[in-house]
Amino acid sequence: MDGSRQYFLCGIGGSGMLPLALILRAAGHAVEGSDRALDQGRTGAKFEFLKSKGIALHPQDGSGITSAEQ
Repeated sequence: MDGSRQYFLCGIGGSGMLPLALILRAAGHAVEGSDRALDQGRTGAKFEFLKSKGIALHPQDGSGITSAEQ
């Protein structure tokens, strides 16, 4: 096993979660997340930036959580 893990962050566009997502991704972990702004159709540059880093984004309705290991 390579030590990488899966993480799912709620509120991934926030001032605390966004940097954490980038740190985890840079460390080689799989990162996904959700944010209410996405549900409201507000897809700003920060969300495009997260996607460009390979971070998957989901609606904040629980549908993105697929494993107890996230």
